[in-house]
Amino acid sequence: MKDEALSRDWAAFARQTSISDPGPYASRALAASVVPFDLAESIGRTVLNFVTDRTLVDRAQFASRLWQIDLRTTEAILGALFAISETPLSDARPPDERIVGNCRDVALLCASVLRAHQVPARVRYGFSHRFYRPGEPLQEHAATEFFDGQQWRTLDCRANSEVIGLYDLDLVPGQDLPDGGFLPALPLWRECRTGARDFATFGGPGGDRGQGMSAVAKYAYQDIASLNGFEPLMWDVWGPALFRHPQAVIDDDDELDALDQCACLDPDDPEQWARLKELYHASDVLRVPAVVTSFSPHAGVRRWRQA
Repeated sequence: MKDEALSRDWAAFARQTSISDPGPYASRALAASVVPFDLAESIGRTVLNFVTDRTLVDRAQFASRLWQIDLRTTEAILGALFAISETPLSDARPPDERIVGNCRDVALLCASVLRAHQVPARVRYGFSHRFYRPGEPLQEHAATEFFDGQQWRTLDCRANSEVIGLYDLDLVPGQDLPDGGFLPALPLWRECRTGARDFATFGGPGGDRGQGMSAVAKYAYQDIASLNGFEPLMWDVWGPALFRHPQAVIDDDDELDALDQCACLDPDDPEQWARLKELYHASDVLRVPAVVTSFSPHAGVRRWRQA
């Protein structure tokens, strides 16, 4: 009975969002396996990362698909995938049958498949060491969380046997990541504000505190939005960040208060998640606006209007 009650608490995450809805491809999502190992081995091979996977296919082919990094919805992602090949989502695609995108696209597609099977799932935004190697720099990252009936677990489909073999990683496909391997941005904001971590750690090679603070804030905005049913592109920006230099130290009291209030809440607790929803929908600072500005590394500045 306890497991059933917990699953009911998270029923909202078992429903598709306007972003994760596979649309006409729903039956194909339903045909895919939701065993974590299978998800890593199949969904993890639907996307060529636009930074790290450039050498896996012909240079001209890769360049011809760069526009796909701005595909926002699961329906658009699946449309592009099946235009390349009819390979089912349950099968591992070879590199030349993949779209070009990033970690967010893999995490979104994984969440969409899980939701198609009524498994509560959500996309989290934050940071990880490159390829989960502690000695590598921390960089922005997105991963999928799913509720297994008792607790939320993190699944990164990018950690599949192909990637593990290419980079000689100490990981197992479909299994939980190492402790601290992925840092969701919302609790990370709280840790930095309380001094448990240093914003400068997330400021890139120069370790600039302002850049680090702005970066953690940016992905905290995205993490909060995703927990409330809107899975943004990694380069979406809104709120005060839209008008702020990316290396600025945040000193706006209203923005700091809004982020601090949300970061004090645990989205793994149903009551605190309900409070997080209330804060998000009541906040003109945090809430995703009708028109979202996106700073695409391929197409430049773009604006997208919510339906």
